[in-house]
Amino acid sequence: MRRQVGTGLSLAAIVVLALGLIAVRFVRLEADPDTSLSRSRVFYTDEGYNSCNAVSKIVTGHWLCDRNNHILLMPVVPVLQYLTFKVAGLSLTTARLPAALLSVVAMVLLLVLVHRRMQEEPRSSRRHTWMVLVLALFLLGTNHYFFVYGRLALLDLPMTAFGLASLVLVHKALSVKSGRRSLFCFAGAGVLLAKAFLTKPSAALYGTALVVLCLLQLPVERHRWRGLLKGVLVTLVVAGALVVAARLLLGVAAAGYRELTPAHLVTDRIVFHLRTIVRNYVKFFNNPVVRKNAPLLVLAYLNVVLVAFNAARSGVFRVADRVMIALLVACYLFLGFFVHQLPRYFVVLVVPTSYLVATLPDNLRLLCTGRTKVICQGLAIVLVLVANGWNIVHLGHYLREPRYSMRTVAQEIRRIVEEDSRDNARGVVLCGDVAATMALTNRMKFSFGVSQHGGRAYLLAQGEAAVPGRNLVLLRSFDLLDNYYCYDYGRRKVLLYRVSQ
Repeated sequence: MRRQVGTGLSLAAIVVLALGLIAVRFVRLEADPDTSLSRSRVFYTDEGYNSCNAVSKIVTGHWLCDRNNHILLMPVVPVLQYLTFKVAGLSLTTARLPAALLSVVAMVLLLVLVHRRMQEEPRSSRRHTWMVLVLALFLLGTNHYFFVYGRLALLDLPMTAFGLASLVLVHKALSVKSGRRSLFCFAGAGVLLAKAFLTKPSAALYGTALVVLCLLQLPVERHRWRGLLKGVLVTLVVAGALVVAARLLLGVAAAGYRELTPAHLVTDRIVFHLRTIVRNYVKFFNNPVVRKNAPLLVLAYLNVVLVAFNAARSGVFRVADRVMIALLVACYLFLGFFVHQLPRYFVVLVVPTSYLVATLPDNLRLLCTGRTKVICQGLAIVLVLVANGWNIVHLGHYLREPRYSMRTVAQEIRRIVEEDSRDNARGVVLCGDVAATMALTNRMKFSFGVSQHGGRAYLLAQGEAAVPGRNLVLLRSFDLLDNYYCYDYGRRKVLLYRVSQ
């Protein structure tokens, strides 16, 4: 009876926690992001870059813009955004909704892997399972980086959700006994991996994780290694074929269009120069996501050692542990090749870290005997909660007093432009790198450059600007993202100019 009551309380706790963490993700979606998380221009420009094709389709009826046509390389999120725009209208909320929903999907997928991991351990009771599930949900749901980037119209969290879904299917393939069912699961993982890659090419990280998983499988279950290698090849071939087919179709659809997606989206992201890679790995450990989550990462590394020790002692190396350790190793192998090591690239690292930290108390339990099991588990849980303290504090600061400068500035810009161009309001275009981001709220026609437009144009620039052959008249300046949590480097002075011949 007591056991049933305890299980009921655990189930109620995880349901309440899950509903709370999910609900808070969708509250005040239009609020400004916490710009202290990154010194880059991502919070001013990238939501517009990623959404520009969907916004252009709604505002002008055409998918392609004059520049930054992300849809030609990464069509998944623009299509999802277009569907939300058609259903619920164009706004910052609907632009960010797909990423917010997919961040919740990523949380659910992590819980699926944790639950399967606990099922692989014959000595795990329901109480232990619920404890680990609650910890995993709490760690991933309250991680400040995962939370903030999951509420923006960026590509990293959607890519993470699809990539994680592919790993869940690979885990399923390794768990089933039927060879045909296993191959179907590997093929399904390839479809999801292709979708992740078409969300953002950084999803190649998940392909790297599959290669690492093969290497982990070799010393553990040599007799099943050929089956895994065959399955991984099926996954990669299916993913590659779908990506190539999608790119060809998009290329045909955009044939004859001169200014397509900039080459820099691919060429300046990854580098294979040895000196640069070494320098990047030094920078890797100085990345804000790594530094701010250092206590959690240390606990994750400790758990990797415990997993290896328990596997050597008992001869059982859980498939879910292998998958998540492979993802952790892949993050270290893959992210060092990026020239621009922005914090949002590292958000994927939070997923295996949360898994490994959440399962730490259970692995300690397996090492102990008698009453020391309860003591070790209790101490480990306290240690995990303390290690997650930075995320809890900063998440509270972020949620306490939301500001809406992005929405307010966008609406004010439209009002000023309409008043200034009263006699010639038709064909007015807002230009500049921030213009597409503003269009998410004010629905104005936008362009990334001024030279393409001979009509009535207005330029939105971050600081003083000059355009050869054009006269610029300053109309107004704005403090964009001027909020209490942005610190000194968060605020940007944005200037609105009238452009004339």
